[in-house]
Amino acid sequence: ANFPRRLSRCSNQPVFAGVEFDMASGTDETWSRSFMAGRDAEELLLRHGENGAEQADLITFFKESISEYVLSGDVLSVEEVETLLADIGLVVDADETAVLCGRIADLTRPDHYALLAAAEEEAEGEEDDGTCEMCGRSTRRTWHHLVPKKIHNRILKRGRLPSNLEELPSAECTRIWLNMHGIKCCRPCHNVIHEHETEESLAENYNTLALVLAHPQVSKFVTWNSKQAVRGKVARISGASGWR
Repeated sequence: ANFPRRLSRCSNQPVFAGVEFDMASGTDETWSRSFMAGRDAEELLLRHGENGAEQADLITFFKESISEYVLSGDVLSVEEVETLLADIGLVVDADETAVLCGRIADLTRPDHYALLAAAEEEAEGEEDDGTCEMCGRSTRRTWHHLVPKKIHNRILKRGRLPSNLEELPSAECTRIWLNMHGIKCCRPCHNVIHEHETEESLAENYNTLALVLAHPQVSKFVTWNSKQAVRGKVARISGASGWR
């Protein structure tokens, strides 16, 4: 393929797709951000670009260009992303151009992935105190991904959420949204979810709180658990030893 030629704004040297970057030009953290920014930009274009399969080579070149910008320490504006897309010859949905370019520009910010990690850590915190969203008891809570994390890459690769989730107002097929789509529940309720279904089934068939609560075995347990006294961190299970 004949890729467009561009100049690195840092080095003023020509950069082409497939050329390896100078290892001395960035720290391990910068290299990590460079890789993730390129990967995430590619995911966005494959989902929102027109004729993604036909533009695969150009999308790869765009991905490598974004990685190089991050490695060089450049932060792109929305307008610069739009210009880069146009120069490379990538076509995106006109109605989504502004939002898409804004999200790609965010990927080049030095603090983007640190802020993302902090937000996910806050949402996923191993435990906190509050009301279980399943049984309604005030107790220690854990974070349950309504789409299990092991399924995330598979969903991102196919580029679409399970059909029922696509109907949610805020839903989007991104790693960020999948990580934030979950509930806070006590450990017994969390355990019972995973006891009765595979992760694949949870991702496709029990991916909202309402669907989880509609599961026959889960519903029966939640009704029982809601009447149990909280002792220590979580309730004791009748007939079982220790905490659950």
